[in-house]
Amino acid sequence: MKFKNKKTGIVWDINNETHIKRLQSNKDYEKVAEKKTTSKTTKTNGNKTQAKKTNTKQTTTEK
Repeated sequence: MKFKNKKTGIVWDINNETHIKRLQSNKDYEKVAEKKTTSKTTKTNGNKTQAKKTNTKQTTTEK
């Protein structure tokens, strides 16, 4: 559960039940809704995009 210190703006991730109860009753802290993250795959025309490989090897010619 996350709590934000109203005075400093710092958000803390608290896991201890006793600590959570203490912060819930403290007027200087507010509960912060946790953001859910989702992964996205970039697609072009229904196909996954891939980085193109480039040839960095230089060729030399003999004279």
